[in-house]
Amino acid sequence: VFAKVMILPDSGKAQDFVKKFAQVLEEDEKIRKQLETLVSPTCSCKQAEGCVKLGSSKQPINPFLEMVKFLLERIAPVQIDSEYISALVKQVNKSIEGTADDDEEGVPTEEAIRAGLELLKLLSFTHPVSFHSAETFESLLGCLKMEDEKTAEATLQIFKNTGAKLENFPHIKSVLLPVLQQKAKKGPPRQAKYSIHCIYAMFTNRETHFAQIFEPLHKGLDTADHEELITPLTTLGHLSLLAPEQFAVPLKSLVANFIVKDMLMNDRAPGNKTTKLWVPDDEVSPETLPKIQGIKLMVRWLLGVKNTQSKSGNSTLRMLTAILNSDEDLTEQGKIGKPDMSRLCLAVGCAVLKLAQEPCYHDIITLEHYQLCALVLNVSTQTHTHTHTQRIRATMRSSPWSSTSCKNTHSQAPCYPGAVPALCLNYYHTGSPRLCSAFCT
Repeated sequence: VFAKVMILPDSGKAQDFVKKFAQVLEEDEKIRKQLETLVSPTCSCKQAEGCVKLGSSKQPINPFLEMVKFLLERIAPVQIDSEYISALVKQVNKSIEGTADDDEEGVPTEEAIRAGLELLKLLSFTHPVSFHSAETFESLLGCLKMEDEKTAEATLQIFKNTGAKLENFPHIKSVLLPVLQQKAKKGPPRQAKYSIHCIYAMFTNRETHFAQIFEPLHKGLDTADHEELITPLTTLGHLSLLAPEQFAVPLKSLVANFIVKDMLMNDRAPGNKTTKLWVPDDEVSPETLPKIQGIKLMVRWLLGVKNTQSKSGNSTLRMLTAILNSDEDLTEQGKIGKPDMSRLCLAVGCAVLKLAQEPCYHDIITLEHYQLCALVLNVSTQTHTHTHTQRIRATMRSSPWSSTSCKNTHSQAPCYPGAVPALCLNYYHTGSPRLCSAFCT
């Protein structure tokens, strides 16, 4: 509190006023109850307006009351409350159903829906308690059942952020659970991901629900149908992240036997023979996208376990390193195409850096792994992977190796501001300016 009042004019007096206000709260029960109402998560804007007054109408205005009123106005919900959220959700529903007057107001309906959902997602982070009403949750259930994937995906994220207190709405939980389970098993990958996180956030008996999802997906994995593998692998990956101990034995077997032996070590169909380094998803080999999900599953499993005592971390890193060292063609059969190589290369680089962000794996992430990621960066800057490249650079800027200043004397280009200078210097000393350019251009 004292740190906050230091921003006020005449902070010395403000500290004295705060001490005086604390004494007033001890002595005046009415003011104390008004303050309790004001700081309550369920306080509405109308209630806040009355509480902020604190009986100032009964007393002449003085510097003490002005300071107290100023501080209370800073914490009062002056715009966002349950009523506001409910009205916004209803408006989004009207736009989705086509009954809103979006076009008359000069806003295309799709743009109105997208903007409304983005605003609700943002508010679900900052004001989750304001969503806790039966009316709001029922409206969100309506959004969740819409056929539009983006609408359902945004709604799942809102439920994930706001559903921690859903036990107060048992009828909502009973309707929502089967929808989440269905999406986790057979929905689009991103919806499957958020469905698992919703169950984790909302239900205390999540182990039972997780088991009901894990068992059929685990038993039904089959490399014969590549397209049907993506959602199950996504779901299993997030289960391994959130409940690694519950499925410790089957997950270890799944990674060793199915992901590594059956998927990564096998190229069943020839890839697209093209000179392009990057193509859209629908032009990539059917095997590549499931392989990427398999790599992500391995990493999520390790992030969930967080155990450096086992050999799983080292063996996974060896596998990832082998993929990069073999030009992403572990089988060396020449079946994999260049676009598939680019996808796998980028996935492995992101996987290594994801592990590097977890403190418990710092000891097994070596300089060599960062150097290999430098090669990924060098290749990916030539393709249409700007978002992933930026993610790699952002992670490497925070790596343990990024503290040395770059001594790039072999290139005319200034050092890239997101470089990993220690790597650049290391490779310059070994006579490989190509690697330095991966960071300095």
